[in-house]
This record gives sequence, C-alpha cells and structure tokens, in this order.
Amino acid sequence: MNPSTRRTRFTHRVPVAILLVVQLVVYLGGITTAGAEEPTPDPSPSVSSEPASPSSEPSTSEPSPVESPASEPAATETILVRLRDGLTEAEQADAISRGGGVEVSSIPALRLHVVAVPQGTVAEHLDAYRADPDVESAERDRIRDITGTPSDPAYGDQWSLPLIGWDQLFGSVDPAGSATIAVLDTGVQTGDVTTVEGWSAFGTDPLADPHGHGTWLASIAAATADNGEGIAGVA
Repeated sequence: MNPSTRRTRFTHRVPVAILLVVQLVVYLGGITTAGAEEPTPDPSPSVSSEPASPSSEPSTSEPSPVESPASEPAATETILVRLRDGLTEAEQADAISRGGGVEVSSIPALRLHVVAVPQGTVAEHLDAYRADPDVESAERDRIRDITGTPSDPAYGDQWSLPLIGWDQLFGSVDPAGSATIAVLDTGVQTGDVTTVEGWSAFGTDPLADPHGHGTWLASIAAATADNGEGIAGVA
C-alpha cells in the first residue's frame, strides 16, 4: 500500500473524531445547565416585608339598629249612617267626612254607609251626623248573638234560611205591621197545612197536587215561626 494514501485517510478521520467529542461535551453541558436552573427550596419560612393588607384587620362594623315594634291599630267602633237621596258620590263622601268617621263599606241601594269611629266616641259622632242636613239617620251598629233556634219541628231541614242570614236575626228582630204577598208557583200540599180553595190552570184538582212546591214556597215566605208547627217562615 502507498504510504501517502494511508496518511490521507487518517487525516480525514481526525476531524470526525474531534466533532464527536465536541458534541458529547455540549450534550453533557446542557444536562448540567438544565439541572442547575431549578433552585433548591429554602426550608426557612419566608418573611414578607410588605405591610399587612387592610382585609387582615379585625372587623369593626357597627351592629344593625334594633327596629321598634309596629304600633297596633287603634280600636274602633262602627255606626250606620243613612244619607238623604239625590247626593252625588262626592257629596256623600263629604257628608261622611264632616261627621268625623271613616267609611269602611256601604249598601248603595239603601244609601247606607258603615262608618268607623274611634272607640268610646260613638255618642259624639252620632250627634254630629244627626245634625247634618244631608244625613237621614245615624244609629249605633249593634251585634247580637243567637240565643236559640225556632221550635218548629221541620226547621232543621230548612237549608235556605241560613243562606240569607235569617238565623243571625232570629230572636233579635220583632217585625211589626203587615204585608200582602202573591206567590206564583205550582204544587199544593194539603196534608199538613190549612189552605183556602185554590184554582188549577191545568184542569186538575185545585185542592191537591203531588209536588207541593207552591205550598212550601208560600210557607217559607209567610209561615209563623217558633210556633211549634211545620216550618219557620221568613216573616
């Protein structure tokens, strides 16, 4: 083999070896640098030199004020004021106001007004309303309790009277005078009541009818109450 050729091949191999050594050094140096980037934690507690934030101060909020209990409404009594006919709504309101009371309800068809006044002042308010030319009458609103029920044996079956409040007035109102009424209905019952001779629009017996509804209706309107017989009448 030619010596010059051997030297040439050796010369080419030396730079390659040097390059490998340099790469190895760079690689090892990178590992060392990466490991040194993470600092070792200090076991001693850190002390901040900054002042404490305001939120760390103890709370000094003032307690909420105690609410005073609401005052109870003043006690009142009611009177019934009936105004004269022909007054407008504004004139009616003025008349109630002049007497010193406060209207709580009314029955327009009767021109009757329920008026509240302070408890213990009913007498003076009645005098004030009665002296007003727009007032027809003024009375104390009275409350009555039921003391009993009628002695009529069939009263317990009369569901209609409580519906109109008749049971609330029984024993507290004594009707006076008389009135003539006409009942347009069918059905005459002659077994328990005494009736005058009737008239039949259908040509049947005018003294008897299998239904008896007309007799019941007439009795509710005009039968004597609390007489121990039959049912109780409204009148």
